Amino acid sequence: MALYGFLSWIVGWRPWPLYIAIDDGDVELTRGLIQASPNLVAEIRTPNRFQSAYHFDSVVELATKKGSAVLLAAVLESPHHAWDRIEAAALLALKQGDAEALKMLLLYSRQTFGRALQIWYDEIGCLFSGSFSEPVVEAMVEIVLQDSGAAVTDHEWTQDEETLLHLAAHYGYPHLCKSLLERGVSPNAPSYSLGHGTPLLQALFGQQPSTRLHTVEVVLDGGASFQANSFPTEDYINTVLEPFEDPSKYAEPNTSVLNEIRHDEFDPEIVELVQRKTGVVLRTSSPMPPCPHNTHMP
Repeated sequence: MALYGFLSWIVGWRPWPLYIAIDDGDVELTRGLIQASPNLVAEIRTPNRFQSAYHFDSVVELATKKGSAVLLAAVLESPHHAWDRIEAAALLALKQGDAEALKMLLLYSRQTFGRALQIWYDEIGCLFSGSFSEPVVEAMVEIVLQDSGAAVTDHEWTQDEETLLHLAAHYGYPHLCKSLLERGVSPNAPSYSLGHGTPLLQALFGQQPSTRLHTVEVVLDGGASFQANSFPTEDYINTVLEPFEDPSKYAEPNTSVLNEIRHDEFDPEIVELVQRKTGVVLRTSSPMPPCPHNTHMP
């Protein structure tokens, strides 16, 4: 403890020992420093002599990065964390797929500030685009839904007015797609995501080839239609998009899903599935020719 006090005196920055303790994962020392001086957590500015060379996260962000629930709990014993730092740490937990840390930070926000953290719009996309298993994504989505009070059917989960079903279909989470459909999310909800305006389109062009077939099947079984509008109505484009950007870069209003993909080609398994379930015949992708072996190797 004397060594930490000496370092603090040398660098002229009181929270320095706390950062070292958290970075070392020393739970007991972290708790002792915070109990002795709870205001330390609010002193998050980089010391001047290191301003040009280093940037420090807040102590709560550093504790979240360490991935230790016990360490984070010790840090959260102080009631003096800044709102924006708790919010930043919660977003970090979301990106890491750390459900336990996210729960703790959301609870801290409610108990300390009396409100939910607003991390449920564009930020939720980072969870889907990460390399997390489907159960982790499903659990994290549920935590955010419960804390924020947002409706599962909301269209404001991304800048493109997408639902959670759009995201789940695009990133290839069939079980989550089924769960969302059962909870009332529309299988034909439009968005203005370029080229992929409905959950069905998102599933057809999904980023996970291994789950694409299953995801398309789930969305079709949930009521997705090839006749649904791929993009918002002309009125939406004229009143919402036009004042801010050129609407000509979007597809024609009322373009159906089927018309949107008339020139695209799909795997034979998807073509067979779609024809069997809907009668719609899609273009089949041509198989790759076998790579000839070089028989003239020296």
